Amino acid sequence: MLRKTAIGEPEGKVPGPEGIYQQHLTWGARQRSLLSLLAFVLGLAAIAGWAVAGISVWSSAQLFPLKSTEVVPLIVDKATGYMETVTTLDKDRSVSELQAVRAAFIGNYVIKRETYDPRYLADTFDMIQLWSDPNGRAFREYEELMNPGNPKSPVKRIGAEGDVRVNLLSVNPLNNETMNVRFETEERRQGGMAKVDRWSATVRYRQGNLEMSQRVRMFNPLGFLVTDYTRVPEMMPSGLPQ
Repeated sequence: MLRKTAIGEPEGKVPGPEGIYQQHLTWGARQRSLLSLLAFVLGLAAIAGWAVAGISVWSSAQLFPLKSTEVVPLIVDKATGYMETVTTLDKDRSVSELQAVRAAFIGNYVIKRETYDPRYLADTFDMIQLWSDPNGRAFREYEELMNPGNPKSPVKRIGAEGDVRVNLLSVNPLNNETMNVRFETEERRQGGMAKVDRWSATVRYRQGNLEMSQRVRMFNPLGFLVTDYTRVPEMMPSGLPQ
């Protein structure tokens, strides 16, 4: 069998205390080198693991965007259960000018269309014609409704001694070309009690290029034209059959 000897000692000679001490020093140095290498490898593995974990978290965040919660106040009508959002105005939130102009136009259109006053029938008809698409369904239906020969015409139903007044409740945009208008009508006839009904109208419109006569420039300068008009009762009208 072979036997290790201390450095500088002849083979077969038993190492003395100094040789044994030198062997221990060599063994300890090798152990420290191995431990340092192991610590370095473990450190690299830990750094790589943290990097992989970070990339995984970032990738998951891109796949599943963070969701936010926004509190939206609602108004609920006690009689009909109809709900609508409340838009508040403050220094950080405002309604755009174009949106306000559109809402004002649609609101005025509904007031004119639903109002009945025998004294101003011709003027009202002219305004609805000016604010409507001549090829649209909204004006065709209005023209048919206001025909004196139509038994459903307010001229036939209410006559020359009654009227219908309109009270707007809300005007809310549904998209860039559609608005929902909620309103009340108060119908009064001679010798009878006033009848109040509540309605919801869906109004579609577009913005066209009109010939800018003085009259158009005065009453419809932005060229808004209603194309479709649908009205439904929020509650069944309290008087006349539908």
